[in-house]
Amino acid sequence: MKSLAVLSPSLFQKVKVSERHILKMDNDGILLGFIETEDTYFDFESKENSLVVLVRKLGFSLNYRDFSVMLWAWSKLKSITYDSYYSIGSEFCGIVESVGNEVKELKKGDFVIPDCFYPGHKLGVSPGIPTNHGSKELEIIHNLKLLKINPKVPIHTAATLSIGVQTAKSMIKKATIKPEHNVLITSPSSNTSLFLLTLLKSVPCNLYVLSFKGGNHNKIKESFPNIVELYTLKKDEISEDVTFDIVLDPFSDTYLEHLLSTNKVNFGGKYISCGIHSQSPASIKDFGNTNLPILLSKLITQNIAYIGNCLGSTEDLKEGIKELEALEYNVIIDSIYDETCDIKDFIEQSFNKNSSRFGKVSFLYRYL
Repeated sequence: MKSLAVLSPSLFQKVKVSERHILKMDNDGILLGFIETEDTYFDFESKENSLVVLVRKLGFSLNYRDFSVMLWAWSKLKSITYDSYYSIGSEFCGIVESVGNEVKELKKGDFVIPDCFYPGHKLGVSPGIPTNHGSKELEIIHNLKLLKINPKVPIHTAATLSIGVQTAKSMIKKATIKPEHNVLITSPSSNTSLFLLTLLKSVPCNLYVLSFKGGNHNKIKESFPNIVELYTLKKDEISEDVTFDIVLDPFSDTYLEHLLSTNKVNFGGKYISCGIHSQSPASIKDFGNTNLPILLSKLITQNIAYIGNCLGSTEDLKEGIKELEALEYNVIIDSIYDETCDIKDFIEQSFNKNSSRFGKVSFLYRYL
């Protein structure tokens, strides 16, 4: 089977040039490669495998969280003198190859994606993302961490859905948006925000977006004509008479201070965030000039609710997928790669190193 993996230096040298790449992160270079390893063995009659299934991946995609996974793996592998690797990938779609004896909800041939339900355990199964190895062509996964979906969903779309849909739907539910609300989406080109914008197509409200530099504004407006106005943080151009009842923000370390200090969040408003932009040691911002008491006083005196959101429930994922079905699964995909492509191009495009990426980037193993 194949997978995209962080490699030890010795193994990196043995991989074909077209199937390896050094990803520059901070002041380091992470060695990555598309490698072939032995197939995963699965004994469906074994008692220890009674509740798990073997999935053959059809496609996968990389997510922003893979940055931290790769950094962790590289810290362990870079000083190793023998061949070793750590497969990566947070999202995938695949076909069930085999099931354990006690699995009831899934059967061979089912089309599945990860169920990243969080928080809460299901029958002892831990919450969160099922695997850090989503690119592994064959993988054993607990049946409760998989969701069966319509096989009509395009593979390149299905490989990108789980984290974005589950997170976006959970945030929208917490927002309790009303038709009269002014709703602001930050970082509109980010994967999470594109899912937010997609799922909000059917939600009556006054929708605004705020980007950091203003990239992709034409594409965003074309894709989401229901947006009232697009603003750019760098230009500090939000109209004086516009304020927001709801802010949905994937990168609160970038936008929170500015929006509170400029009084752009209304009294009794909600500020919902699912993450931070600065995740690597070198990129973590210096918040020495941030006045925490002033920020807190803004939240308190204005009765603003700051709500953290990590992923979502199984119901969030199911409802989000159903809403996408009504939209004919019209999810924005930037590009699609396969095994004939140079792996460097897939990696660089996934992490927006060479271009202005707009949408998710998929890698396909094979078609149905």
